[in-house]
Amino acid sequence: MESEENPASPDKLSAVEVYGFIGWIVTYIFFALLLLWLFLPDSWLARIGITYTINREYAISVPIIFAITVLYTMIVYQASNMIRAPSIRSYYTIKDEYSKELNPDSMKSSEDDGRIAAIYDIPITTCLLYTSPSPRD
Repeated sequence: MESEENPASPDKLSAVEVYGFIGWIVTYIFFALLLLWLFLPDSWLARIGITYTINREYAISVPIIFAITVLYTMIVYQASNMIRAPSIRSYYTIKDEYSKELNPDSMKSSEDDGRIAAIYDIPITTCLLYTSPSPRD
């Protein structure tokens, strides 16, 4: 029997796993440094040797700007999809260039062969013809 290598073996690590772990560690280190900069007084930072720091207002303004940007992007994405979609009364919501009309001859031949029929779009008139209206209270 041929020996197969197990890709999930703990002996070999892929580059993605290594870079992911390093990114995870670096993120936590930067977060710890951010918390130290945010909560330590300037006098304590000066004792360590850090004499120049940016304004602490950025600790509030940058996350707020980031959150607003993400929210704005989501809203603009949804709005652009709504603008590009055809209206509910449009003919293109029923039929477009990718629609396949039902061919009765292909249905008969597939039933005779015992095969499953190909996928087709059912015309809306057929749907309305063979469905009963729902009772309204």
